[in-house]
Order: sequence, then C-alpha cells, then structure tokens
Amino acid sequence: MGMKVFRERNGMKLISDERDVEVPAKYRIKVKEWCNENGIEAALASNIEGSTWAASIWGVNIWRIKDTNDRAFFMLRWGA
Repeated sequence: MGMKVFRERNGMKLISDERDVEVPAKYRIKVKEWCNENGIEAALASNIEGSTWAASIWGVNIWRIKDTNDRAFFMLRWGA
C-alpha cells in the first residue's frame, strides 16, 4: 500500500499509510468511545514516531482501521 502526507509544515511531514484516517486530537476519547460502542477495531497508527508526537505538533491523531467496511463507517463519522 502507498503512503500519504497528511500534514506538512516547515519541511516536516506527517506521513502514514494512505488508508489511515486523520482526526483532530481533541476527539481522541470520543473516537475510542464511538469505536467501542460500534464494535470497530481502531488503533492509533504505529508507524508514526509516537501518536503523541502527531497530536502535539499537528493537533491530530492518525487512526488505523484494518477492516475495509469498518474503515468506511469510521470515515463517514470521523473523516473530513
């Protein structure tokens, strides 16, 4: 699978798998609650240098949802 640049500023790039979904970090707990309520397995993308780095610098979390149908449902709710 390909990679995607989610954010870019001052020569720094936030890059992750193109299938991942970017959500503002302020919704992290709400995303986790929503996923639990809907039986969706979502995890913070691990190939980024720590999810706290993405949240502190960019103000976003990058979520990885492996199941294609769950990812589509997640994107309908949380995607831009």
